[in-house]
Amino acid sequence: MTHTPPPEVLSFITAAKEKGASDEAIVGMLESEGWPRPEVWRVLARYYESLSGVKAPVGRKSTTPAKDAFFYLLSFATLATWTLAVRWRGITTRRRC
Repeated sequence: MTHTPPPEVLSFITAAKEKGASDEAIVGMLESEGWPRPEVWRVLARYYESLSGVKAPVGRKSTTPAKDAFFYLLSFATLATWTLAVRWRGITTRRRC
C-alpha cells in the first residue's frame, strides 16, 4: 500500500533540506507543530526516495512488548523448572548412595 505524503509537509522538508537543515531538526520542528514523529520520518523516506530514485526497503514489524515479556517469562519458567528438577534429582541420587 503506497501512502502519499501530505504536500505541505513534503514542500516544507524540501525547502528545509535546501537550506541545510538536518533530518533531526526537521523532525523536531514538525513534531512541535503536531505532526506525529513516525509520519514525519515516513515523509522523509519518501523525500530521499524521490532524490535517489530507489525505494526505501520495508522492514519487519517488531513484536509487541507484551509478547516479548511472555516469551521471557516462559523461558525463565522453563529454566527454573529444569534447574529444580536437576537439583531434586541430585538430592534423591545422593541419598540412595
